[in-house]
Amino acid sequence: MSLDLLQEVVEREHRTSIFAKPGIQQFEHSVSSPRHKGFEEQLHAPVKASVDFRAQWPASTSVGIAVDVYHVWWDPALEAEIARAAGRILAFHVCDWLRETRDLVFDRGMMGDGVIDIPRIRGLVEAAGYDGYNEAEIFSKLDWWQRDPDEVVAACIDRHERFV
Repeated sequence: MSLDLLQEVVEREHRTSIFAKPGIQQFEHSVSSPRHKGFEEQLHAPVKASVDFRAQWPASTSVGIAVDVYHVWWDPALEAEIARAAGRILAFHVCDWLRETRDLVFDRGMMGDGVIDIPRIRGLVEAAGYDGYNEAEIFSKLDWWQRDPDEVVAACIDRHERFV
């Protein structure tokens, strides 16, 4: 796939993301496209495009898909596309989409505060063979980032147990 075509995908959709770099074992999602230390490429695409993009490489390569509930919960093809990604999911990120979000990037809810059916998506991801960590990504400039870190960690553990 050419870099021009990759750029088209990036410009067309900003929903889910994947990274491609040999040797990288963990992948990250972000709607705002920040450069994370250690990651060479970041691509935002709908789930189908991410799975199609990943399918270009043999299963043995270190290229995979990160499923971030914040970016994929709305996708009507989610179940089918996660099933297609079987064996290629390298990360699963959890948080919640708030009904009254104040910022599309930095107002993610703690699990259980919003509308995402996290257990359903976790079930799909696990059925596709993913057995790694559930990574909490609470980008919350106006709420959780204002709180004591110990409170945030305690809430995150509690919410993970109850809502993930």
